[in-house]
Amino acid sequence: MTMNDMMKIVDLSKLFPKQVVLLSTEELREKKIIYKIAQSYLKATEADKKLIWVATMQPVDKLPLIAADYGYPINEYIRRILFVDFISKGAGVSPKMKTEMNISYIENPNNMVEISMTLSDLFDDPTVGLAIIDSVNGILSFNRQDRVLQFLHFLSPIARETDTTILLALERSEHPKELERAIELRADAIMNIKGKILNLKTRKGSAAIDISLKDYE
Repeated sequence: MTMNDMMKIVDLSKLFPKQVVLLSTEELREKKIIYKIAQSYLKATEADKKLIWVATMQPVDKLPLIAADYGYPINEYIRRILFVDFISKGAGVSPKMKTEMNISYIENPNNMVEISMTLSDLFDDPTVGLAIIDSVNGILSFNRQDRVLQFLHFLSPIARETDTTILLALERSEHPKELERAIELRADAIMNIKGKILNLKTRKGSAAIDISLKDYE
């Protein structure tokens, strides 16, 4: 299976149903895969299916622009995305597309209780099939490591109970190896990209796939 073959069926909700998937990356270009995964899910699913997107590194009004710049536009699906915005309230930013975007604002991104309650409300929506937390690093920049690990620990039960696939993105080398390992242990499956090799690891086994990232450059 090539990367392009994989991305044609990602809809991750079909590859990893009711699981927490960790995308572990080293380079900025690899994060473009997140946008491809989001677009693929929205294209592949019915019009009533929704996507949760937790933006921890930039205001949500920038996400459609970034997606279009990467070549994976999501504007036509914008009403099917439930955004969670970590940044705008603190920065005093008011999204230009606020009338079209469904946004839950986090008042205090260093308050894991507020974050958990906001997500709990969104996961109650039975039409949600995929949730993306676009940077675990972003959550760690606001919160203590033990609180973030506790939050991640409860994602697997949520994924199973709500029939939702949850994608976490982690940029390696920003935190100690011990912390990165602890985060990996809280995922049901790991997509780890090193150079042109995509390593897939699940509780049932692993595989290494030779890929080209040219589509994401």
